[in-house]
Amino acid sequence: VPLKRRNRGITPPQAPPPVPQASARNDRGGLRSCHGYSSEVLETHFAQQIKQTAAVSLTHMLHATSVMAIQVKELAERSSANVQFLKAWRDLLKGGHHADMPAAPDS
Repeated sequence: VPLKRRNRGITPPQAPPPVPQASARNDRGGLRSCHGYSSEVLETHFAQQIKQTAAVSLTHMLHATSVMAIQVKELAERSSANVQFLKAWRDLLKGGHHADMPAAPDS
């Protein structure tokens, strides 16, 4: 029984359909195609593959950015709570609530 792979949204590259040609040589005697595909078909195919790969990469980056934005918001909320705590302690100490402590002796 063959193992089933999960589809992760990325499709493997597929070759474009073959284009029949009368000759595989161009005017300068060089090869005009690759494995029976015209250069125009190959360029179009590779351009589509690049666009698809870029779209997948951008989707991953958008997701990662969204996750990071949530984490930054949570960190800001925790930091704000810490600031309020520290300000409350500062205000208590400035208000003289430590007056019941004995004064330090002068040396």
